[in-house]
Amino acid sequence: MFEAIIQFPFLQRALIAAVLVGLMCSIMGVFVVYGKMSFFSDAIAHSALAGIALGLVIGVSPFWSAMLFGVIVAVMSVYLKNNAKLNIDTVLGLFLPFSMALGILILGFRESFTPDLISFLFGSILSVSTNDLIIVFVVMCFSLLWIYFNYRNVLFMVFDRDLALSSGVNVDKIEYYFMILMSLVVVSSLQVVGIVLVGGLIVIPAAAAKNVAKSFGQMIWVSGLFGVLSGVLGLVLSYYLDVASGSSIVIVAMGIFVISFLFRRK
Repeated sequence: MFEAIIQFPFLQRALIAAVLVGLMCSIMGVFVVYGKMSFFSDAIAHSALAGIALGLVIGVSPFWSAMLFGVIVAVMSVYLKNNAKLNIDTVLGLFLPFSMALGILILGFRESFTPDLISFLFGSILSVSTNDLIIVFVVMCFSLLWIYFNYRNVLFMVFDRDLALSSGVNVDKIEYYFMILMSLVVVSSLQVVGIVLVGGLIVIPAAAAKNVAKSFGQMIWVSGLFGVLSGVLGLVLSYYLDVASGSSIVIVAMGIFVISFLFRRK
């Protein structure tokens, strides 16, 4: 089954991208799920539309403009949450429609059809380049290493913010770093699954792992496994059925969740 896929360079790159993005998103998703920040990944992905639109209009790489805009939204979200005393969902609810509206407004200044925008909206894993793979690999390594070296503080932030503060942990600083990191993860994954679906690849494998894992540490590894399986099997299905790869990946992830739910720990 894989022989037909691995004989073409563009499919080889797609397979590597599916593994890297599946692993990166699903592991980060564990902290997102436990931290009740599932809306954040969707908000960042949709806010990236404004950055993509700006890049397309002014003639710079939409990836880097989306990355910059995503980081700005992440920083502003944490700042407003901490200083305006607003719930994080409320803050993200401000930025998501504003960013979408701004992106649509900016695209109005572009007269020609924008095929690049379609790939960012719904993913275009078959067009992933070597440079894209390098970026995803660097973001994955950086994010997972940061989580490894700050594991205790991130757990404090996710499970008990007040205890973390009383223990001398600079929660605000950790939260800023984590949100910025999540924005990098989300934007670097857009080429694979797209704006519309990237939130699913972050949340669904982690939720599936929560059904069957016996501990938080085990949940991280199981989620990573589910994420990789979703990416690889979704790519294979999209190739043989000739359907969109992003949707196939998320549908496979949902299938894994359903199976994990049926066999969940009582």
